[in-house]
Amino acid sequence: MHRSKWRAGIAAVALSGVLATSLLVPVTAQAAESEITDAVFEWGLNAESGSAGYAPRTCNFLGAGVSGDNESSSIWQGKQEENGKVFVNPANSDVMWRQNDDNTSILKPNSNGELVPTTWDTKCQTRDGSRTNTSGKTSENIVRIVKGTGTVDPETNSAQIRWFGSFSVIYYSGMTYWSVVNPKLNVVNGEGVLTGRLSGYGTSMEDQSQWKRLRAREVTLATLKNVTVTDSGIKVTPEYKGVEITPPLGGTQARTGANWGAWPQEFVDFQGETGQAAYWYSSGGSADSRKVPTEIGISYTTPNLVTHAVTVEGGKASQAQAAKGEKVTLTASVPEGKRFVEWRTETAGVSFANAKDANTSFMMPASAVAVTAVFEDKPAAVAHAITVTGGTASAQTALAGETVTITAQVPENHHFLRWTSETPGVEPTAWTSPQTSFTMPDADVKLTATFGRNTAPTNRASASVTVEPHENLDPAARNVLTISGKDFVSDAARNGVYVVVSEEAMWKPGEYVRTQGLGEGEFIAAQWVTPEQLKANDGAFKIDVVLAANSMDRNKTYYAGTMAAHALALTERSIDRAEKLSFKAIDYDPNAIFAPDTVAATVQEKGDVAAEWSYSGATPARGWEVLITCVEQCSDPLYQSKQKNLSDPEARSETFSSVPNGVYTVSVRSAGWYGNEYKQTDWVVSDKLYIGVEKQADSNTEPGDSNAEPVAPTEEPTQPATPSDDPAQSDTSAQSETPTDKPSEPVAPADKPSEPAAPAVPAETDDAGTEAPAADTNDAPADADNTPADNAPATVKPQLTLSQTELAVGDALDILAAGFIPGTEVTFEVHSDPLVIGTVKADAQGAASLAWKVPSTLPAGSHTVIATGLARSADGAEQKVSVSQEITIKAAASGATQAAPVTASGKQTLANTGAPDATLALLIGAGVLALGGALLTARRRTRS
Repeated sequence: MHRSKWRAGIAAVALSGVLATSLLVPVTAQAAESEITDAVFEWGLNAESGSAGYAPRTCNFLGAGVSGDNESSSIWQGKQEENGKVFVNPANSDVMWRQNDDNTSILKPNSNGELVPTTWDTKCQTRDGSRTNTSGKTSENIVRIVKGTGTVDPETNSAQIRWFGSFSVIYYSGMTYWSVVNPKLNVVNGEGVLTGRLSGYGTSMEDQSQWKRLRAREVTLATLKNVTVTDSGIKVTPEYKGVEITPPLGGTQARTGANWGAWPQEFVDFQGETGQAAYWYSSGGSADSRKVPTEIGISYTTPNLVTHAVTVEGGKASQAQAAKGEKVTLTASVPEGKRFVEWRTETAGVSFANAKDANTSFMMPASAVAVTAVFEDKPAAVAHAITVTGGTASAQTALAGETVTITAQVPENHHFLRWTSETPGVEPTAWTSPQTSFTMPDADVKLTATFGRNTAPTNRASASVTVEPHENLDPAARNVLTISGKDFVSDAARNGVYVVVSEEAMWKPGEYVRTQGLGEGEFIAAQWVTPEQLKANDGAFKIDVVLAANSMDRNKTYYAGTMAAHALALTERSIDRAEKLSFKAIDYDPNAIFAPDTVAATVQEKGDVAAEWSYSGATPARGWEVLITCVEQCSDPLYQSKQKNLSDPEARSETFSSVPNGVYTVSVRSAGWYGNEYKQTDWVVSDKLYIGVEKQADSNTEPGDSNAEPVAPTEEPTQPATPSDDPAQSDTSAQSETPTDKPSEPVAPADKPSEPAAPAVPAETDDAGTEAPAADTNDAPADADNTPADNAPATVKPQLTLSQTELAVGDALDILAAGFIPGTEVTFEVHSDPLVIGTVKADAQGAASLAWKVPSTLPAGSHTVIATGLARSADGAEQKVSVSQEITIKAAASGATQAAPVTASGKQTLANTGAPDATLALLIGAGVLALGGALLTARRRTRS
């Protein structure tokens, strides 16, 4: 599997140290303690958690819920669902990222400063829509968890609050990530901790092939001091600066500078397992300032909350009423022709954060507040001087608001590094570009271009690169480029080299890189060749770069080659080496779709079915749908059919495991996105396969008859189950989803996502057997033809399965009815005196289940459990069908009074409408796991 190396960024911030933190024990609540039920938790952790990563195409961001298993340390690849609010790994259907999950949501400020929902497309963007970088531009994303419950005591500055929610912290676009479940705040007398249950996946910055699930544990996220608890909320910045820790993995903590410090010791120890340790303590690198925790904000309502009025003249306040200790934000409304001077107030106890700032704040006292914005006439526009050291400006003077271009004049034997500014408010669009621009402030400007000296030339040949192939590529097909380099021994390669494939608009070798921190999505492909790898091979390397089908546009220009690694990639052009890629001419419609030529299937060991197909269509394939269908003599009526969606256009084979006895066909068709349309061809059907049965002379579809349309899956893909942080509940099967109830062929989603959703199919199992179906009590003629006609829906004879047949009062009975029409209601009764014990809607596989306890009112003796619902006859028509099994109720032992719960109306309540774990074990033993894909998936969704 291709991996972009995120070790680059982690190595750039050297390892470091940790603070031991002890959990404070809460004391008895004081008299002023108030119960709260609406606490809102907001936190962005730190600036680094919203910045770009140092590795190409990566960034750091937050996600709601617990992220699923990506199965490797690599950039997340997958598909967006639900308008960019969910991102799914198609390999195993795990949800990797969500915008919201129950009580949790991920937000970021827009250009007006308002918090709005983050989407997958905006997660790596600043509030103004530009990309995040490693030079201070962050997304400012935060996690918000609502409905926190607990107690607060403002008199003693104490609080105990717990939130039921979870979030994930994703670095390097998924190369390393971890999750927090149910954070808890515990503060006593102004000091406390924030804890949570941490889980995630471990890798190594030295070896990204390592990938393991980490043990979940309760960990201190933040140590809190000088906490002020008010009637309306808490705002506190966790301890960091000056905190000493012992770094894991032999790292060294830098203990000098303005931003040295660390997160809690046990938290950093946990990060030593994820591979992120150096990002949570000072290591002496340029990222140290972004590691410092940001403020935690908690708001709530207490019964004794008292608010006071806020009156603003010449502006507006963030709220008209506020409680003591609450933060109030002020915004001046500057009249035309005026400029803001300062804020003034005569209210005692009001202290502005910055009275000279038109946007400021103050902490509310225990009284009403009146403030006034003071303005003065705006002076006539004045042109201010521009001084550029080491370069030139497009003008010597400029008015405030005008755009000025600056150009560095690089001395001989030097190379440009970056711009520095002595004037506050000056923000060049690209600090590391030798030519850039800025918006003129209302002040004189002084800028300086900084340079580095070139390494003395050597007698060795200059670095060179070859790319094979680089001509006549087909952008609609998957391409593998072999990129080889040699003589990369100059100082410019001291951090190694990045091997990249990029559009010319982003990178033109030897001239520019137009990027803000090598953010996610800015290169088509990128890999890192480390300094150690270059040294071991005397400056040489050889790498295969895989370009996915349709990743390039034949109307654009692309290069494949090398550039300097890490921060040097932005400024050092001396080892840019590349080949321009060219595309072959086409003589076909690139949006035309062609069916497979032939399909063949064979039976292998253990009942596996191997399908193979050939393809010679003029257009490169985009993907395949492969379907196996039982057409006759089906030993397992619940199996019916299974479909797999293959996104690999080069695939020409697929295997279905442990297929039950019966007569089957395998069908294949081309499917995928062609331009802006999702297309599918007709099915191409194999000859019949006979598994464990004899060939029947009256078989109604002759071998080789490709006109027989296969039975389509019973439903379209459903939303993938929410992944669990419990390894036992993790579903890594690419075929673990359950089909839904739509008998027609799958169609493309209306919103046309960038790639098709993988069809969800039942999980396969090694146990192909089922119990014999119970007696069918419907009135269909005895000689009804049960063989499905061509193109008719496959029929399933309903059956009933019980976890036990001999019970006593109070015993639990798990009931499973299968073979009904998906989505219809199945009614469960116990006779002879009819007792309705529940009505359950059949799931996507036509199965309905419930758990029932034997009531004390049911007499001892024989009874019948009956399930009634709609099923299909052999001709596909709907009809009401009942299936039944006998049970025996044993006489109650003396004194036994246990019974099922009873409602006020006297009806029994259901303990559970889904099969519990114990039931699943029984069903597996009974051989009914053929429909376990539906049950297991549903249960996983419930638990997650």
